[in-house]
Amino acid sequence: AARAREGAMAMAMAMVLMLGPRTTAAAATSQRKMRARLPALLPLLVALLVVPQQPSPCSAQMLQAAGGEGGAQVAVVERYPIEGTISLAELAVPASQVKVVLDQGERTAVPRSDGYFILQDILPGTHLLEVVAVGAVFPALRVDISARHQGRVRASYVDDQRRQLAAPLLIEPVKKDVDYFEQRAQFNLAALLKNPMVWMVGITLFMMLVLPKMMENMDPEELKRMQEHMNKNQGNPMAAMFTAPEAASAAAAASGSGSAPGGGRRS
Repeated sequence: AARAREGAMAMAMAMVLMLGPRTTAAAATSQRKMRARLPALLPLLVALLVVPQQPSPCSAQMLQAAGGEGGAQVAVVERYPIEGTISLAELAVPASQVKVVLDQGERTAVPRSDGYFILQDILPGTHLLEVVAVGAVFPALRVDISARHQGRVRASYVDDQRRQLAAPLLIEPVKKDVDYFEQRAQFNLAALLKNPMVWMVGITLFMMLVLPKMMENMDPEELKRMQEHMNKNQGNPMAAMFTAPEAASAAAAASGSGSAPGGGRRS
């Protein structure tokens, strides 16, 4: 095409120079030169206009899809609609808040009050159809439009290709009354008792409140002996830890031997 335009421009310039008025001697000389070159330019111009141009790869594919082999035919790609119905009977939202999305937002549609929707001018091929509604979950559909079969529509679940839908599509929610907020946990006594921090606090309170009262009921002499033993091993906490049970058992044995069978103390 570029070569044809260049040849046409050269031919036009030649005709202007030949037919234009001769104002100066230089212009007359140029006209004579162009007249001499005109016989050589005419075959080139005719060859450029007669020889057909090679189609580009894109146009060749379009012509092949349309069944043409030459450059005179125009490729026309048919477009088809996708229509169906959404089950809105058990949804808590109106139809105006439901949206049909094709190919992640390339085409969208809002269904009517009865759930019917239609997407116009869709190219043949495979598409992803989704339904967005607050409070419900709809299945994602794979929609195949066949150009060979005059726009026949086939749909199947993306998660399960065996589940197919016939045209016109009838889309039902797979989950209703979806709660997007997490429920507050209720009081559970068993879970509270399984918490190790609760056990640590309980043991600490037992040692602070119950052990002093147990110490008050001990024999004063044995209590004094135990305190002396603990003061002696104060510099070595590990020794006091291991010897304290022995001292306590010895104190208990001594207090048992010093008690009378009737429960009174020996004189």
